[in-house]
Amino acid sequence: MDLFWSSHDPTRQGFSRQYMSALFYHDEAQKELALQAIEMLKEEYGRPIVTELLPAEPFYIAEDYHQKYYLQARSDVMAILEQVFPDFEAFNDSTLAARLNGYFGRYPNVPGIYEAVEQLDLPDDLAQELLRRF
Repeated sequence: MDLFWSSHDPTRQGFSRQYMSALFYHDEAQKELALQAIEMLKEEYGRPIVTELLPAEPFYIAEDYHQKYYLQARSDVMAILEQVFPDFEAFNDSTLAARLNGYFGRYPNVPGIYEAVEQLDLPDDLAQELLRRF
């Protein structure tokens, strides 16, 4: 949850429902933790939290062109990652690709990028090339 809350402004309304900020819970314990976090954030920000807290329901994957948007916008990086992932499904399902997407999209200077690239287990030249792209 710390990463979730730190990755966006929970007081800022999305410009449409599909871009809204939402936190989904699976059980009452998760809901309670989220509610506690929301109360703390209200005090921290001094204004209402608009991130919605909703029960988890069936989730439908968006079209491919929406997936890992920031990575897909970087053809130079995708050329490197295409050597790692055998197909788009493997790329799209990868937690590491999701992390890289976040680093490219919002937090390009996060130290965790080095660990993420190491976990890709790339040949050294590809790893260094990927890191140069940040």
